[in-house]
Amino acid sequence: MFRDFNDNMYAQISAFNSGESPLNAWLVTPGVDLSGLNTALFSFGTKDGFNNGDALKAYISTDFSGDPTTATWTELTEANLATGTNSGYASSFTYSGNLDLSAYIDQTVYIGFEYTGAANGVTTTYQIDNVAFFAN
Repeated sequence: MFRDFNDNMYAQISAFNSGESPLNAWLVTPGVDLSGLNTALFSFGTKDGFNNGDALKAYISTDFSGDPTTATWTELTEANLATGTNSGYASSFTYSGNLDLSAYIDQTVYIGFEYTGAANGVTTTYQIDNVAFFAN
């Protein structure tokens, strides 16, 4: 779901009061063609709220075709994700860092954000914003 706060649009997900156990949801970027580039970087921001467990992961794929369950995903383990805001929401977005996508030059890539929570388990709210690709 997309939210707006102070004229800033961002994606938001939470299993809180969802009635779903488990709740598994994906947000996937459109394909980005990295053909002919020397370097490629990717970054984004996350904010957590009422954190009672880690529920968000970021991945990259070169074979996504509309169904995230049939794509091959590689976790972006070097991404810095928001964590630890147990009461209320973090005051600012946590910067992921510049993630090097040079291994994917000359390919089309998709970035997938997977949320796995449950109404009767992990219900952490996550917000995703400032998704950006950089290249030269």
